[in-house]
Amino acid sequence: MEFFGWLSMIFFIVSSLPELYRSHKRGFCDIGWGMLLLWLAGELSGLAYAISLSAVPLAINYLLCFVLTSPLVYYKY
Repeated sequence: MEFFGWLSMIFFIVSSLPELYRSHKRGFCDIGWGMLLLWLAGELSGLAYAISLSAVPLAINYLLCFVLTSPLVYYKY
């Protein structure tokens, strides 16, 4: 079962890369503000939860997803 947890972590991290690449290439992000802010809030709250559980792999997942998603806010401007 742990395998699926790691696989999920990889999928979640990689899922933000196409949008990040597209936004970088185009110079703007066309994700709605609501979606983007909720996405970031979900990553931060998940990170807080993972830290409270001392679940290091899960915390790494949420942290990396937050780091990869944050530049999209820059591209919204």
